[in-house]
Amino acid sequence: GYPAAIIHLLPAITAARYWTLEIDDQNNPAGYIEAGRLFVSEKWQPAVNMSWGASLGFETKTGVDESLGGSEFFDKRSPYRVSKLKFDWLGRDEAYARALEMQRLLGVDGEVLLVQDPDDAVHRIRHSYLGRMRSLGSIDHTSPGRYGVQIEIKEIV
Repeated sequence: GYPAAIIHLLPAITAARYWTLEIDDQNNPAGYIEAGRLFVSEKWQPAVNMSWGASLGFETKTGVDESLGGSEFFDKRSPYRVSKLKFDWLGRDEAYARALEMQRLLGVDGEVLLVQDPDDAVHRIRHSYLGRMRSLGSIDHTSPGRYGVQIEIKEIV
């Protein structure tokens, strides 16, 4: 029920002008693979994890009509994931050079790969997805020397 995705996070910051992807699948009887897309991007993992209260859920645009007799009819649409993330412990540089710049560059139409827990191999398929920021949060001064931002990410289906 989830889109097939192979997520590979590089262990260190890597700067490159070009990337080459090699796939060695000699036992594949078809002789080729099918892939929808390749997504390569800059990585941002805040120094301090997201704040308590972050959420992940499904939303849908499925339409529901009800007859006079009470029967329901559905205009089925695929559900999509939505994450609401809050970061209250950002330093000044992270808040402005990372969070604010990410919002400026991506807006609500640019794509972002959300990986909530890079170490969770069991549930990664459930909480990691390609999406877009549905709302852009302001940078808030949460405490002396600390800043915060709220971001809402909607899955691209």
